[in-house]
Amino acid sequence: MYLAILITCSILSAILAALLLFFARSLVFMFSIFQGPVYVPSSDEDMQTMLKMAQLKKGTRVIDLGSGNGKIVLAAAQAGAIATGVEINPFLVRAARKNIQEAGMQKTAKILQQSFWKTGLSKYDVIFLYGTTYIMKKLEVKLRTEMKPGAVFISNYFQLPQLQPKQALGKIRKYQVR
Repeated sequence: MYLAILITCSILSAILAALLLFFARSLVFMFSIFQGPVYVPSSDEDMQTMLKMAQLKKGTRVIDLGSGNGKIVLAAAQAGAIATGVEINPFLVRAARKNIQEAGMQKTAKILQQSFWKTGLSKYDVIFLYGTTYIMKKLEVKLRTEMKPGAVFISNYFQLPQLQPKQALGKIRKYQVR
């Protein structure tokens, strides 16, 4: 009798734990969707074009807004930059930090879990983004306000509404705001 109760409780506990895990992940995903665009990684080819346009040198300070799994952050750090990623989705943050650790790049690459709207841009030389259309007008205001003189903004596909790109290669655009 006690064994049957113990087995039943164990099974119910396992089911409850699985449901909680599933719904917790769903809630985090839904939260992330309402905070910004859904994550779509840049292709390797687009990433290489973005890095080429950035003309990274050792010590260049780079930030990737909406950094996802940290692919661009890691590549920039491997090219000699001091790279920061900003990502709101905790699952992507965890994956990015794991990728950085596995590559042994913790000294020159890091990921912040926060909204990039709350992240200051004034200390960065290069700002990367693969965003979406509806954020670009507000982002342009942020860039004009916060970017330091000489810094560049490189966008994968999506254009700033008022500024003209300094350079364009396919769908990758490089802007210099000031």
